[in-house]
Amino acid sequence: MKYEGRRKSSNVEDRRGMSVGKVGGGLGGIGLIIVVLFTLLSGGGIGDVITNVGNSTQQTAPPSERPYISSEEEDELMEFVSVVLADTEDVWSRIFNGFPKEVSHPQGM
Repeated sequence: MKYEGRRKSSNVEDRRGMSVGKVGGGLGGIGLIIVVLFTLLSGGGIGDVITNVGNSTQQTAPPSERPYISSEEEDELMEFVSVVLADTEDVWSRIFNGFPKEVSHPQGM
Protein backbone atom coordinates (compact mmCIF):
# COMPACT_ATOMS: atom_id res chain seq x y z
CA MET A 1 0.00 0.00 0.00
CA LYS A 2 1.45 3.30 -1.01
CA TYR A 3 0.54 5.83 1.65
CA GLU A 4 2.96 8.72 1.11
CA GLY A 5 1.22 11.90 0.00
CA ARG A 6 -2.28 10.65 0.83
CA ARG A 7 -4.82 12.33 3.12
CA LYS A 8 -4.05 12.04 6.83
CA SER A 9 -6.65 11.94 9.57
CA SER A 10 -6.87 14.86 11.96
CA ASN A 11 -8.17 12.47 14.65
CA VAL A 12 -4.73 11.26 15.76
CA GLU A 13 -3.18 12.60 18.96
CA ASP A 14 0.59 12.37 19.06
CA ARG A 15 1.37 11.67 22.71
CA ARG A 16 4.93 10.56 22.22
CA GLY A 17 7.20 12.08 24.83
CA MET A 18 4.42 12.87 27.30
CA SER A 19 4.81 11.65 30.85
CA VAL A 20 2.61 8.84 32.13
CA GLY A 21 0.65 11.24 34.34
CA LYS A 22 -0.25 13.47 31.39
CA VAL A 23 -1.21 10.58 29.12
CA GLY A 24 -3.16 8.44 31.54
CA GLY A 25 -4.22 11.06 34.04
CA GLY A 26 -3.14 8.83 36.91
CA LEU A 27 -5.22 5.91 38.11
CA GLY A 28 -8.76 6.54 36.86
CA GLY A 29 -11.99 4.85 37.89
CA ILE A 30 -11.63 1.97 35.44
CA GLY A 31 -8.04 1.40 36.51
CA LEU A 32 -9.11 1.33 40.12
CA ILE A 33 -11.81 -1.25 39.38
CA ILE A 34 -9.31 -3.43 37.50
CA VAL A 35 -6.84 -3.31 40.40
CA VAL A 36 -9.56 -4.20 42.93
CA LEU A 37 -10.95 -7.06 40.83
CA PHE A 38 -7.52 -8.48 40.06
CA THR A 39 -6.48 -8.40 43.71
CA LEU A 40 -9.70 -9.98 44.97
CA LEU A 41 -9.84 -12.65 42.23
CA SER A 42 -6.23 -13.65 42.82
CA GLY A 43 -6.96 -14.45 46.47
CA GLY A 44 -6.09 -11.13 48.06
CA GLY A 45 -8.06 -9.36 50.73
CA ILE A 46 -9.21 -5.79 51.32
CA GLY A 47 -5.84 -4.90 52.91
CA ASP A 48 -4.09 -6.01 49.73
CA VAL A 49 -6.47 -3.88 47.65
CA ILE A 50 -5.60 -0.78 49.67
CA THR A 51 -1.87 -1.53 49.36
CA ASN A 52 -2.10 -2.09 45.57
CA VAL A 53 -4.14 1.07 44.99
CA GLY A 54 -1.71 3.10 47.09
CA ASN A 55 1.29 1.75 45.21
CA SER A 56 -0.22 2.26 41.74
CA THR A 57 -1.14 5.90 42.39
CA GLN A 58 2.41 6.71 43.50
CA GLN A 59 4.14 5.26 40.43
CA THR A 60 3.64 8.15 38.03
CA ALA A 61 6.81 9.23 36.25
CA PRO A 62 8.15 12.73 36.84
CA PRO A 63 7.82 15.10 33.90
CA SER A 64 10.67 14.93 31.43
CA GLU A 65 13.01 17.90 31.29
CA ARG A 66 14.18 17.20 27.74
CA PRO A 67 11.91 17.61 24.70
CA TYR A 68 11.03 14.37 22.91
CA ILE A 69 12.84 13.81 19.61
CA SER A 70 11.24 11.17 17.41
CA SER A 71 13.15 8.93 15.04
CA GLU A 72 12.57 8.83 11.30
CA GLU A 73 11.04 5.35 11.66
CA GLU A 74 8.58 6.59 14.32
CA ASP A 75 7.55 9.52 12.11
CA GLU A 76 6.97 7.13 9.21
CA LEU A 77 4.80 4.85 11.39
CA MET A 78 2.85 7.87 12.64
CA GLU A 79 2.15 8.93 9.05
CA PHE A 80 1.10 5.38 8.14
CA VAL A 81 -1.35 5.17 11.06
CA SER A 82 -2.81 8.57 10.19
CA VAL A 83 -3.35 7.58 6.53
CA VAL A 84 -4.92 4.23 7.46
CA LEU A 85 -7.30 5.98 9.88
CA ALA A 86 -8.22 8.51 7.18
CA ASP A 87 -9.02 5.66 4.76
CA THR A 88 -11.16 4.00 7.44
CA GLU A 89 -13.02 7.25 8.08
CA ASP A 90 -13.68 7.66 4.35
CA VAL A 91 -15.02 4.11 3.96
CA TRP A 92 -17.35 4.33 6.96
CA SER A 93 -18.57 7.77 5.86
CA ARG A 94 -19.57 6.34 2.47
CA ILE A 95 -21.28 3.36 4.14
CA PHE A 96 -23.23 5.47 6.62
CA ASN A 97 -24.24 8.02 3.97
CA GLY A 98 -26.25 5.21 2.33
CA PHE A 99 -28.41 4.74 5.44
CA PRO A 100 -31.51 6.79 6.23
CA LYS A 101 -30.98 9.56 8.79
CA GLU A 102 -33.61 8.14 11.14
CA VAL A 103 -34.06 4.46 11.83
CA SER A 104 -37.55 3.32 12.81
CA HIS A 105 -37.90 0.43 15.20
CA PRO A 106 -40.32 -2.43 14.60
CA GLN A 107 -43.59 -2.41 16.55
CA GLY A 108 -43.37 -3.68 20.11
CA MET A 109 -39.77 -2.68 20.75
